[in-house]
Amino acid sequence: MSLSHIFVPRNRKVDFTVDISIEDLANVPLVTGLFYVKWKLQHAEKSSGSTERAFIKDYSVFWNHNLSNKIQLVVGSDGYLMPCEFRLTIKQELKGGKEINTIGSLSLNLSEYVDSGKMTRRYLLQKSKINSTIKLSIETKHTTFGDVEYKVPQLKKTQIFGGITGIITERKELQDDERSKRAFKNRSNFGPHYLAKSRSTTSLRSSDYAQSPLFSPIVTSSLAENSFLRDAGERSPTDVVEDIFANIYVHAPDDDGSDSDNKKQKK
Repeated sequence: MSLSHIFVPRNRKVDFTVDISIEDLANVPLVTGLFYVKWKLQHAEKSSGSTERAFIKDYSVFWNHNLSNKIQLVVGSDGYLMPCEFRLTIKQELKGGKEINTIGSLSLNLSEYVDSGKMTRRYLLQKSKINSTIKLSIETKHTTFGDVEYKVPQLKKTQIFGGITGIITERKELQDDERSKRAFKNRSNFGPHYLAKSRSTTSLRSSDYAQSPLFSPIVTSSLAENSFLRDAGERSPTDVVEDIFANIYVHAPDDDGSDSDNKKQKK
């Protein structure tokens, strides 16, 4: 175990076993060489090691390397587990080992993974010129006898590749639904004849989001703006546009192309 823990009181030390699987490296824009991962783990029974060498195939490298280790974490003065760094360095070996390049690295705090069960995630490499991602499975189990109170630091998701993609997708969907909701609201002011034609092209998902509280600030802001303009004795741009389209609807020609008002005048 780490020498830095020698002078730490026993009631502040917590023992864990950690099982880690270094599974694969994906989206590798290279075609030659052998690839392997060197790892280092703080406060562990075995502090370093490496995977076997593997060839690249279809822009991916597969190791499926499993390692089981014992770590000892310290509870800080604030009650949270102190950091335990797990660092990976991905290497490329060329010319029979005469040339070795570092293509990226990854640093994780294993204290953030305590009491989370088995977690499988894909991570974007750090300090890398390529956008490759490495897939890891991590599981920690508490082995200290007796009751030791500790708090687990929050898991940082900025490095998790899936989390970043999910945020971008979710934001785009919300923006699309917001635009659909506004367009549907404006079309509803044209009257029942136009609304009947528009219903067939309105997505069900946008109508569901119309009831969502996510859009309340947007609607409230719009109403507040119109109210302010009316109090000031001015007409808002929304009111002007609605009147223009209302006049178009009232004076719209019938299906045969004639004007209904002109017919009434002739009669």
